[in-house]
Amino acid sequence: MAMRFNPPPGWPSAPNGWVAPPDWQPDPSWPEPPPGWRLWVEDRSDRAPEVRNSWLGIAAGSAIVLGSQLPFVSFNDIDAQLNPAARTGSLLFGLLIIALAVALRLAPQAQRLVAGIVTLGLSALGTLGYVLFIVIGIVGVPEHDPFGDTTTLRFSPGAGIVFCVAGCVVAGLAAIRSGQHRQG
Repeated sequence: MAMRFNPPPGWPSAPNGWVAPPDWQPDPSWPEPPPGWRLWVEDRSDRAPEVRNSWLGIAAGSAIVLGSQLPFVSFNDIDAQLNPAARTGSLLFGLLIIALAVALRLAPQAQRLVAGIVTLGLSALGTLGYVLFIVIGIVGVPEHDPFGDTTTLRFSPGAGIVFCVAGCVVAGLAAIRSGQHRQG
């Protein structure tokens, strides 16, 4: 674990990466550190980009999983219901995104590249699919009743589908960021 110098209030800032020489003592004119102040803390700035991208992808997949459990859509017809396969599919899709996000951190370099590309492709398809579903619901779907009349069934997006879209977009961003870090 890398440590960095954490100067207390009233002390000058140390340059990035500064390590105290063995005989270093603070200037006696500097104020006393507050009680319990830690002069050396864990340096989180050097955490691998893979870890940050992985957490972003896990959050995205979790949003999709959560979205699959929230109200998905509301219908203009009281008798209309959402096929349970849509929720189950979204749940499994979110779990797949989470698994790919874990691979962005743990897999060997070449497999992380594949995981990033697959995540980007799936998140793009997921975003497109959820947005098309929303548009279809707003435009409406013609439906025939038992008497031969045609009505238009419309549905409005609920919080669940909004979470799913947001999760797909964030998963795509995590995948793009993982590719950028590999090049840089």
